[in-house]
Amino acid sequence: MCSFKHGRFCGQGYWAVSTAPFQTLRSWLPITSWPIRSSDPVVRAGELGGLMSSRRYPAASKREAFRRSVGEEAMVARPSVPGYPSRGSKSGSHPVMAALDLFGRRWTLRILWGLRAGPVGFRELQAECDAVSSSVLNTRLQELAQARLVRRRDGAVALTGLGEAALAALEPLLDWCWQWAAEFEAVRPLPPADHSCTMCELSYASLAPVQAIALVRNLPVRYRHAVAAVDEAALRRRPNESTWSALEYLCHVRDVFEVYRLRITLALAEADPELEPMRNRERAERQHYSEQDPVEVIEALEHNIADYLSVAAAIRPDQLTRSCSRLGERRDVTWLLRQAAHEGIHHLEDIVTAARGSEL
Repeated sequence: MCSFKHGRFCGQGYWAVSTAPFQTLRSWLPITSWPIRSSDPVVRAGELGGLMSSRRYPAASKREAFRRSVGEEAMVARPSVPGYPSRGSKSGSHPVMAALDLFGRRWTLRILWGLRAGPVGFRELQAECDAVSSSVLNTRLQELAQARLVRRRDGAVALTGLGEAALAALEPLLDWCWQWAAEFEAVRPLPPADHSCTMCELSYASLAPVQAIALVRNLPVRYRHAVAAVDEAALRRRPNESTWSALEYLCHVRDVFEVYRLRITLALAEADPELEPMRNRERAERQHYSEQDPVEVIEALEHNIADYLSVAAAIRPDQLTRSCSRLGERRDVTWLLRQAAHEGIHHLEDIVTAARGSEL
């Protein structure tokens, strides 16, 4: 807003200040007490410090110093309504840009959502918005009142007719939110590169690629032993409605090693390939995991692990950093080796737990 490029140093601690930038600010900021008057073309440098100096606000930016000088209300005085210039709009006053500007401000949509059930008091609305600060909430309510979406009367805040219409217009967005959540339920985010599992105590950061391969080599015997210790009825039975049976986990691990063999092969052959999600639950339903023969599944698991190991053992050190992506999440071959080992170790514990739970 105000910087020394708008003036020149006159000696003896004085600056000659151009009044043009302040006149521009006055055109849209209703400031009753301006710290530098346009009628004073020459002011002390120390007075400029009251507005801009980092000595007074050592941890604040120039914008924050300006905010503290003129007050929060002055900073939000420009309305975000149709007919006025909006942030991010080159065309000026398009109503869509005004709406995007208004709804894009922090807490605005949360406030509208908090008023969906009817008028509420200020403190109740503040609690509904996760205890947003009083100053920020007041500022947002002023903006929404200026936009004619809310009104404040008798100590309560309520939606106007326009506000209720805006909330109704957002209902398709609410439907989309559930669709979005279902997608993330079907395809969970990948574990990070430094993932540490609290259940199986496997830490990616301390697991070298050669160690990850060695862990997988021991899995066939361990899985066969775990399955042999449980009768077939217990293998098929779910401990509860939301938890897979031991057989379903076994089918999943069988498919994991086939998928990760293909993923590693693709990452070695192509530059940053896009990996298809496994979509575990959809795959389980489509392939009828719960109806498969445990003997055939364990044999297929052993076969898939052998094929996986033949590919993993041939990886050169310079290939470990080759990258791949899945739905925007980028990982490398080292992560693929660690993740495959983690899937094998972790789900072995799941099989034992599920089989034990189904016997209770």
